[in-house]
Amino acid sequence: MFYWAASMMPKHSACFFRMESTACRQALAKWMSREAADDPRFLLDYKTLASTLGLPPLTAGGASSIAMA
Repeated sequence: MFYWAASMMPKHSACFFRMESTACRQALAKWMSREAADDPRFLLDYKTLASTLGLPPLTAGGASSIAMA
């Protein structure tokens, strides 16, 4: 999920220069919360790549229901 959040950030995001910065934490939190809220872009990307990457399937709860081992 971190990869998707990072891929949604602009290429000049603070996260790509200084991950420990407040600006990075805020930007990353914004995208990670969108994942948790089942952002349609995340769900489409996840479902498209799930079998290729060997990801667990999403259940009715969307991103918030992904079972992590």
